[in-house]
Amino acid sequence: MKSNVLKITLYLLILLNFNRCAQIGVLNGGEKDTTPPKLLEAFPLMQSTNFSSNIIVLKFDEFVKLKDLNNQLLISPKIKNQPEITANGKKVVIKMNASELLPNTTYKIYFGTAIADMHEGNSINNFAYVFSTGSEIDTLKFKGKVVNAYTAEAEKDVVAGLYYNENLSDSFPYKQTPDYLARTNEEGLFEMENLPSKEFKLVCFTDKNKDYLYNGQETESIGFLNDLVKIGTDSSAKLKLFKEKAEKVFVKKVVMTEYGKGMILFNTKSKIDLSPVVKEASLNFTQVSPERNSDTCIFYYKEIKDSLWLQVNYENQIKSDTLMLKVPVFKFRNRRVIKPISNFENGKLSYWNKPTFKMQTWVNKDKFRPEGVFIVSKKDTLMSKTQIITEWLDENTLVFKNDFKPKIDYTIKLDTSVFVNYIGYTNDSLSYNFNVLGKKEFGSLSLKVTFNKKQAYIIQLLTSDNRVAKQAFTEISLSSTNITPFVFNDLTPGQYKVRVIYDDNSNKLWDTGNFLLKNQAENTFIFEKAIKVIPDWEIEEEFIIRE
Repeated sequence: MKSNVLKITLYLLILLNFNRCAQIGVLNGGEKDTTPPKLLEAFPLMQSTNFSSNIIVLKFDEFVKLKDLNNQLLISPKIKNQPEITANGKKVVIKMNASELLPNTTYKIYFGTAIADMHEGNSINNFAYVFSTGSEIDTLKFKGKVVNAYTAEAEKDVVAGLYYNENLSDSFPYKQTPDYLARTNEEGLFEMENLPSKEFKLVCFTDKNKDYLYNGQETESIGFLNDLVKIGTDSSAKLKLFKEKAEKVFVKKVVMTEYGKGMILFNTKSKIDLSPVVKEASLNFTQVSPERNSDTCIFYYKEIKDSLWLQVNYENQIKSDTLMLKVPVFKFRNRRVIKPISNFENGKLSYWNKPTFKMQTWVNKDKFRPEGVFIVSKKDTLMSKTQIITEWLDENTLVFKNDFKPKIDYTIKLDTSVFVNYIGYTNDSLSYNFNVLGKKEFGSLSLKVTFNKKQAYIIQLLTSDNRVAKQAFTEISLSSTNITPFVFNDLTPGQYKVRVIYDDNSNKLWDTGNFLLKNQAENTFIFEKAIKVIPDWEIEEEFIIRE
């Protein structure tokens, strides 16, 4: 009996001691691996000379994989056939035909970030394997920057290519890939290494389909230097990327999402004239702003069933197009669909504007009910007693001609069925709130610019999001001074920058370039200093162009 008690007591003591020592925790597996693979050895050796091998083996310190290789891989200078590259365990194997390599040439196989560890995906940045078929490795470098020709902003992921200046056709970027190439980074910068001391043509382009060819005006942009690049003498360059003007204007897309309104999208900007093929339909058709240079045409129609045949005439283009547009049918159950769009931006209306409503369909002006429109204001009590004055600017635009006082809150109220279109759709009851910004709520800028050439210029004020707020034109004659004053009034308070366009042909437009004609886009210059415009104040600034 005592023996059993002793055994039980001993058992309990052991169990209590075990519970006291044991701790409950979560296994974390250690810290996450953030280290990319390291190259242990290469065969043939990195930077080998007199290279003649068909196989290259790269051995790393951990298991590796290849990711996004098609987009990351760059081989300079180009070779006839792309090598076969595979990842196998801790090795990357490159199989190629050494007989295709040029003699006495340094080659660089650039992987970018394609080589990564198997488990965490940590990539080796800017990894490259370099070798030479000659007795030495070329060590010259060339770097540059690509910016947008119009905005001057850096362009990323653009191919910059060097082409041997030997037997090049006029259209070489269309037909052959660069001999040496690189891609621009987020800052628009590129760099090429292991270059020979030779002369090249330098071209950059947005390689949308990753074929290392420039595919022309419709899909890609291009930039180039007119002069040759002499490696060893020239070490850097700045390229301006532009989209060439299309040789032919054509229809890309037609959008007709509601009855009474249509939109035609074109491949490039031009002045487009739309007209019904059946002349009798002209009274039921109108185009918005046909005089405007645009890549989009908006039109309205009424009382047209089934289909609308349109003739599309292009500026400076003899041949026209004929479009057959199927008129959409919309069935709404007791739904009123007319909802005017106002010109109040965030409920604010500038003092030089009048309240304006634009309908998204052709409204029957004969059925417009002005007695169902009311303008109310708590502070401007006379407004509700004043007769409302309206004017139709066109088939779908209504403007209120009454006088509105600054810094007073107004509401325009619309009763149901004030507007009626030609198939019977009307509006719901609506209200629009706004107040008028007075003249003192805007600022002005007095700008004095000293130009460096006698020619025509366009001066633009850019908002913080790079929209053109105001612009002016000047042309400096041989007998006039290079110092020109500009005054910009009624500016919304905020930050602005100044862009100068060298308007070489004095057409008051920025003109793009053309590679085959060897025409560069018109130069632009942006003053990086920001100008702060404040209400009821004239800011004075002076800029000097030294380029």
